[in-house]
Amino acid sequence: MGEAVEFFHCNGFSKANQIIIEENGSDDSWFEEEIDVDLKWSFALNKVLHKGTSEYQDIALLDTKRFGKVLVIDGKMQSAEVDEFIYHECLIHPSLLCHPNPKSVFIMGGGEGSAAREALRHKSINKVVMCDIDQEVVDFCRKHLTANHEAFRNAKLDLVINDAKAELEMREEKFDIIAGPAGVFSHKEVFSSIYNTIVHVFKYVLAYTAHVPSFADTWGWVMASDQPLCIEAGKIDKKIAERIDGELLYLNGATFVSSTILNKTVAKTLKNESHVYTEDDARFIHGDTERGSHAPLCQGGQLCEKEETVTSTIPKGEEEGFGVSRKIEEGSKPLPKDGVEMMLPSVIIGGCSGKNGTTVGGTTVEVGGGEERCGATEREGK
Repeated sequence: MGEAVEFFHCNGFSKANQIIIEENGSDDSWFEEEIDVDLKWSFALNKVLHKGTSEYQDIALLDTKRFGKVLVIDGKMQSAEVDEFIYHECLIHPSLLCHPNPKSVFIMGGGEGSAAREALRHKSINKVVMCDIDQEVVDFCRKHLTANHEAFRNAKLDLVINDAKAELEMREEKFDIIAGPAGVFSHKEVFSSIYNTIVHVFKYVLAYTAHVPSFADTWGWVMASDQPLCIEAGKIDKKIAERIDGELLYLNGATFVSSTILNKTVAKTLKNESHVYTEDDARFIHGDTERGSHAPLCQGGQLCEKEETVTSTIPKGEEEGFGVSRKIEEGSKPLPKDGVEMMLPSVIIGGCSGKNGTTVGGTTVEVGGGEERCGATEREGK
């Protein structure tokens, strides 16, 4: 039997976390990740390339036999060399393509640089602000993740070390897109709640999914706007060709449209969800800390609602669209005035300011834009 080497780390933000590597000899080592209390899976390793500990979390870069180089934070896989493009293309491009002319992006977390890399591929972008709380993670990724070296050197990238929520509250400027990096496997714990929370804030809401092999799950995003979202395959392909430098590896118009068709189980859960994320009533994926700063691919994602929509109610009505039919009762409870903090799957929002805008972390949201009235919308009218 091999020896289990465990790296433990405790700090002010997290409970004890561990990176477990089973060492059975130079040619038989494994990395083990706990997905839930009753579920783990393992990756055969070539070797541990680098590891370190920051003020907030443990960091490791592993060379795996199946997924290539893998970034692991607090024992949770953040991205894998072989398929990270699936997650990051889905996270960034749909919202930017729905916006008529995106110029500025604010990324909450994203210390590895992949989200910034994808945003910087858009020819219209003049500024990408990447705000991560952990300087050590940023430095580690900038040094060791070679695929993102060019993004870190890009003059359009403004790298800020701060809590993303605090940074947004401090800034007066507006951003066209705000992005903050759960799986559908755990959709009842987090994904449906995020969707329902966003429905209370935006006029048009659309959920979509994609399978990410290295995450052992189908991953989910939520895109939202106060303007109609255009998701016609032909128009998306045209925008990709015109706006983006280079060829996307995963996403095209047909792929994105198909990703908005949710399976029956997930669609039903979204339809019936009533929970709204608040600072006092948050849900977490297994393995997250109380602050949720170590959720997969999400560091310090937060949601602060628009002040002008806080007291609004949702009119009674039935909404249909792309696998989701959701009953909205008259007088639905608005978001609390003290704001909502959530730290889960991925969110992109556009056309909002730091102090008065809506920022979401853990689902994908786009606000503003929407020059075309086409495609499906998840909710119409407030």
